[in-house]
Amino acid sequence: NTSEADPLRVRRMTIHIVRPPELNEWVIIELQGRLESNSYTLDGLDFGTLTFQKGAPNLRIANHILVGKVVDLKKPFAVMKKTAAQETDGMEASNESTQYQVQGVIRKKILFSTRAKLIPKRVT
Repeated sequence: NTSEADPLRVRRMTIHIVRPPELNEWVIIELQGRLESNSYTLDGLDFGTLTFQKGAPNLRIANHILVGKVVDLKKPFAVMKKTAAQETDGMEASNESTQYQVQGVIRKKILFSTRAKLIPKRVT
């Protein structure tokens, strides 16, 4: 008599990686320190404005400015979205199938490694 929760039972899982013909280029933004907000989450929060002046990235957050640099990554990252499905092989057994869709590739990062500078208010 075998238990249904037999730990020795082998489960098969298939992993598919799907790559679109054209990959989106993404960039990592690396900050030193931490971002704080009064809201519960940072999802969808507009926390600053990124501009480029003379090829250098500048990030303005409220009344602070950060000056950074663009750095090539040693190895690129793939940005993937995971989806899961059940496959049956015609018998009672079913296999777990996981598919990863490549959403983009990251080859560069914008590095802000110095402290933010305060932007003084103009006196009128």
